[in-house]
Amino acid sequence: MGGSRTTVRVRAVYGADSLSVLDEKGELMTVVLCGIQAPKYNSKDPSASEAYGYFAREFLRKKLAGHRIQLEIIKELQANPRRVIAHAFIAKAYINEEVLLAGWGTVIDTYVSQYTKKYLSQLRGSLDLSSLTEEEVLNVARLSEQQESPKSNETRLVEAQLKAKFIKHSGMHAGNERFSLAPVMVDTPVSQLLTQYKGQELLGSIEHVKDADYFITMVQLEENPLTCIKIPCKPFGIMAASESGSLTSCAQEAQEHAVNLLSGKTVRLTPMLSSGNSLSCKVTVCTSGAEDKDYAHALLSKGYAKTVGWMLDTDTSVAKLYNKAEEIARSKCLGVWKNSDQETVSKEISAGDLRKNKQYNGTVIDVPSSDSIVIRLADGSSLRAWFSSLLTPRCIISKNSSEVEEAGFNLREYLRKNYVGRHVVAKLDYLRDPPQPKEDLLSRPYFSIYLQETESNIALDLIKNTSCRVVRHPVAETNRSRDYALMLEAESENQAEKNQESNAQTTKRMLKVIDYSSFAGTNNAQIQNLAREHNGCYQAVVDSVLSGSRFKIYMSNMRGFLQVALITLAGVMTPSVKRREAFSMEALGYAKSILLMKDIKVTFTGVVEKHTNALFARISFVCKDGQEKDFSGSLLENGFGELVKGKAASESGLSPAHLHKYAALESEAKKKRVGLFKYYIDYTESIVSSPGSWTFPEKHEIHGLQFLDDGTFVFRLKGSEEITITKEMLDKAGAKALCEESTIFVKQIVIYYDKDTDEYWRARIESLPPSANDKEQHENRNCAHIHLLDIGRDVFLDDITNLYAPVPNELLVLKPTTAMAKLALLQYPRKGAADKNLADQEFFDYVRRSVVGVDLICYSCGYDRDGLMNVFLFTEDTESIEIEEPNEPPIDVAASITGKVISNGLAKLISDEDIPNNADMYYEILMDIEKEAFHSRKGLWK
Repeated sequence: MGGSRTTVRVRAVYGADSLSVLDEKGELMTVVLCGIQAPKYNSKDPSASEAYGYFAREFLRKKLAGHRIQLEIIKELQANPRRVIAHAFIAKAYINEEVLLAGWGTVIDTYVSQYTKKYLSQLRGSLDLSSLTEEEVLNVARLSEQQESPKSNETRLVEAQLKAKFIKHSGMHAGNERFSLAPVMVDTPVSQLLTQYKGQELLGSIEHVKDADYFITMVQLEENPLTCIKIPCKPFGIMAASESGSLTSCAQEAQEHAVNLLSGKTVRLTPMLSSGNSLSCKVTVCTSGAEDKDYAHALLSKGYAKTVGWMLDTDTSVAKLYNKAEEIARSKCLGVWKNSDQETVSKEISAGDLRKNKQYNGTVIDVPSSDSIVIRLADGSSLRAWFSSLLTPRCIISKNSSEVEEAGFNLREYLRKNYVGRHVVAKLDYLRDPPQPKEDLLSRPYFSIYLQETESNIALDLIKNTSCRVVRHPVAETNRSRDYALMLEAESENQAEKNQESNAQTTKRMLKVIDYSSFAGTNNAQIQNLAREHNGCYQAVVDSVLSGSRFKIYMSNMRGFLQVALITLAGVMTPSVKRREAFSMEALGYAKSILLMKDIKVTFTGVVEKHTNALFARISFVCKDGQEKDFSGSLLENGFGELVKGKAASESGLSPAHLHKYAALESEAKKKRVGLFKYYIDYTESIVSSPGSWTFPEKHEIHGLQFLDDGTFVFRLKGSEEITITKEMLDKAGAKALCEESTIFVKQIVIYYDKDTDEYWRARIESLPPSANDKEQHENRNCAHIHLLDIGRDVFLDDITNLYAPVPNELLVLKPTTAMAKLALLQYPRKGAADKNLADQEFFDYVRRSVVGVDLICYSCGYDRDGLMNVFLFTEDTESIEIEEPNEPPIDVAASITGKVISNGLAKLISDEDIPNNADMYYEILMDIEKEAFHSRKGLWK
């Protein structure tokens, strides 16, 4: 295999003779340097390394970490994971030889034996290599040069060892006992490390990179170079994308970039803060022959991180550098900024996590009441902030509210229209218990809140332009706004302008609230009337977002009352938050970022959703460019929703024109594989290219796989190839076991490893146990129901550690090898009925025997309104299936499995109201068969 060279990137250096590399395809490979042996280094416990092992590893790490090298592969030792023996080269240097010249290895005995017999024997009678002189080494080298041109790798390696030992006295041959010692690892708590080394620059090497936001560094102490400490690090001043953090949109790309940038490299660390069990450090990557790289700046430039304002002093050059890099990445829509509007629902900061002298920068995203706002901070978390020292008229549109103060409603509207979407700075003044304490509610945090661009206190604006007043704190009370004096002055000026009108006692004006969202019952007359009365387009405000497609809105009326209603998008559904479906939180976050507290146009379809009393509607919103956009279409474009299929689509009241438009948008999102379509394989999608019709049924030869409780069956085309998934595919994709419940979601595509058969299968998670927040706790938190896509089998797992994700791209784009269909024109027993009714049990048993594991002839008559293929099945030995009589159906349905089921009274036909178009001839024949079964009192008719 020698001769040709392949270029790889060094991922990690295990020792002076062993390293891990990444090839051009992105596959990991372990390389053993050919012809040499080096003392072993134990990275987990350096003190357990062989003599000289640490310094030998350090020599090669400093030369190669992160660099591209060329390999001449000599032998494949192992296919999976790949392990090879090779000669390695960097620029013009032969790496195997360089290790030996530096004195950090020895040549294998075979090479030495060949060399001494061939050359040393000509110089001296003895073959002993232990007592060579410098002159003898040079003479034997000249002799080999005369006989070999160019010298072989084997000769070069032996001579490199001889030169290191007898001429240079380098490395292990230097006689320095210090090189034989192994470093001692000191286990020091993070808090002590910070106290001892805060602000000091430490020199170390990266031992392990978990992701862009967390890595392990080994630092040698200057005062004692053989004493090392392992420091778990996070980059200071930024929040990097990672699977475990709040920025997950490009976690894998960020991890790959971090590994390439850091793995095995020498770095300079400056500890700044403690962060849990790790240290937040300024990290500089030392690069040979080039300018050293600031790690945080490198991530920000690629869009793989966001700055954390409170960590950085905004006046420093570092803060300006970081902010500029972030701004450029944001303008180019790189990394986490690629879909910056598509943010997931953020974690809310509790009062107990707040610090009094800390500044909170963010964007106003919600106005839940007239005296508070919700701010999304730079790290993605959200903070509800109450206004310090401000007395406001009350307005909370809560469930069953019958009325609200008009002044409070107007104040809330003022805040919504003037401050939602604005950048603000919040400074904590004090904490105070709420008026009506609840067990799950901590003290309320009160802030002075400033507009970022003008640095003006919002409270001052509210005092001047709304009906707000200043709280009169006792003189001794310190819990007050930091701008309390300015607030009193503003109130005084405002009262003077209004001629003391604010001191007059006035009656509170109230707005009546009609909350249709709180009405119970499936046939509530008031909800039905609202749907009929509002069959058109109306202005409204989104009060709360319940899911990506369900919202609570309010509409103000000139006649002095508010209408509150629950609406759901017509014809489009988003993943369920309650069932923890894949991309449900992303869809919810996207809807909140676009609609929450925003003015929208609502077009009601006049239809009420059963069981929820939600009104079906279309929503349009105004984009940043001033253009009006359909929200349902926006969801579909971004892959956060999918079109409702079958009968449910028309029942939502959506017009055919809109259904057609939405279908086109969904189709485009599937092609681009965005959002939930990235990991989406629809196993109901037929593998049959031509489904046929009732007029012209299409013939296929199939093999039945499974008959399900809902009356559908799974099949594959006879002779079709199955998808084979190998461990290499998973390794290539960086697959990992899904051990944490929070990382897997219903409808997500994963890989399932079957221990019994030692095979991998594509699977979709169908259901999980209830979440930890649910009242009903599940006995096994790690169980799941999955559906194996390519063999059509349902599996219940007691342990989800055998599920793997992400799925390799090549497996995502391949269609399933199976499809689902149902026997045409049959009325199926209810799910679970087979356990209660003997005739129903006979039906399931008969069809399973006839279908599962059997080769069949299938005639497909197209799809029904639920998207399932309607088929007639025949056994392979059935004769004269096709009929050429003009007044007869094209196939002899009496001889089909459907005909046999009907004739034996095992099932009934569908009602005549549900007969598909052009299926009348089939139905009439089967009706005659059903009548005969009825008169014969067979099966169900007994």
